[in-house]
Amino acid sequence: MKKLVMTALLVSPLLLAVPAAAQHGPEGRGAEKFAEMDINGDGVITRAELNENRLSMFSEADANGDGLISYDEGLAAHKAKMKEKGREGGRHKGKEGKFFARMDIDGDGFVSLEEAEVMSDKRFTKMDANLDGAVTFLEAQAAHKDHKGKRSKDRR
Repeated sequence: MKKLVMTALLVSPLLLAVPAAAQHGPEGRGAEKFAEMDINGDGVITRAELNENRLSMFSEADANGDGLISYDEGLAAHKAKMKEKGREGGRHKGKEGKFFARMDIDGDGFVSLEEAEVMSDKRFTKMDANLDGAVTFLEAQAAHKDHKGKRSKDRR
């Protein structure tokens, strides 16, 4: 899934991509994103596939190759990906800074691969409802609905 550098801004999978993948139903963009992450096409995303996707996305976003992603690198990668997909701006427009700050665990202004791993591993663990080490599309959909519901409650 090297194509999706960030769902909101960066990796999350990553980390971030799987819950977002569920939002449009099996026939929409969600299934397409899920299929991109499912490298071997077996209908599930394993930790190994997540790791491979994360490394690919991280490398793509790390424009200067220093092993860190700055806010500007992440934002540029995100904008390029959205433009490539014909969705300039995107649903998360204006929220990239908050997302980046959450990913920047040590607060140094950069996201390392290790920090990206922490975020995506947390998300993967939440999605893997039956704890079998693999996330199905249905698990991703359920996790997305749960996450979306919690966000709505937080806004009240």
